[in-house]
Amino acid sequence: MITELYGVNPSTLDVNSTYDFTEHMPFPKMDYVRAETGVDMVIGVGGSTQANATLRYLTKLMMNVIKDSIMPVSRPKVEFLIAKDIQYRKAFIDSVCSLVLTTRGKGISELLESGQLDKASLSKVVQATASILFTNQYNFQLHDTQIRSDY
Repeated sequence: MITELYGVNPSTLDVNSTYDFTEHMPFPKMDYVRAETGVDMVIGVGGSTQANATLRYLTKLMMNVIKDSIMPVSRPKVEFLIAKDIQYRKAFIDSVCSLVLTTRGKGISELLESGQLDKASLSKVVQATASILFTNQYNFQLHDTQIRSDY
């Protein structure tokens, strides 16, 4: 199964997200977030530029929380699976949607500062919505030349 994933082009894997080769992660499309959560981030943060920036921030935050929650040796493997496997990509994108729903599309830093959301509850959101990313054993090897080589 893993060897089949090496040939997958991350940019064509999913129509609900856009893969960013610089950040090495997919970012959910605003329409998908709205359809899944009922939250219009443009209204939530006051404009499309701010909404896109907030969604990118929440996506990066989600990836950081996931990586902080797993063993360092598994981090490149999970990043690889999110880039190349539709099941892992969907779990990641849906976890971002859950975070958007939790924050109602508003800036998370304000919620953290005000105490309306704390890092422990944020971790619980991540663990609950992206459980596939935490429950598997990653019994495959990625050579240094394969890590981020085409994703």
